[in-house]
Amino acid sequence: MSFLRPEVLQLLRRWREPLVMIVLALVGLLAFRQGSIRADASLQFLGLLIAVPFAIGILPAVRMARLRRDDLAPGLVEISERQITYMGPRFGGSVSLNALTRIEIVTTADGPWRPDVFWTLFHSEGPALSIPSNAQGAEALPGAFSALPGFDLQAVMQAMAATGSGTFRVWQTKA
Repeated sequence: MSFLRPEVLQLLRRWREPLVMIVLALVGLLAFRQGSIRADASLQFLGLLIAVPFAIGILPAVRMARLRRDDLAPGLVEISERQITYMGPRFGGSVSLNALTRIEIVTTADGPWRPDVFWTLFHSEGPALSIPSNAQGAEALPGAFSALPGFDLQAVMQAMAATGSGTFRVWQTKA
């Protein structure tokens, strides 16, 4: 039995990574402060050693939590060795990061963060691959795409937050 409402638990699960990073960064800052009060350089160093990496990781963790979806669409996304594979109930496919030519996000008029937001991957090896943004494993796509030169995570977040139907180009090859 939980003392928290199910929607609160769901929200905490979605934001657990940024919350843990904030707490650990604060622990490091408290250790640094105690080292300053006691004039203990080793405690100050330990505090900075804890606080800095977690403080740096907060913003990326918040971005990923904003992209994470709680309701799952059918299908599974696997990323291995620069290869993205989507296995869905009706369609699927595989594409290499090296073969990608364009990435688009397609939304519908149902509002932001609905199950009908899709990644569409255009590549030189065949037809475009459409992946629901809430398929199992799809939360790892932005991380995989960050290896592409010029990939803009901010453009992805703006496209996924769109309230109307649209197609948003978030990356394209230079050549």
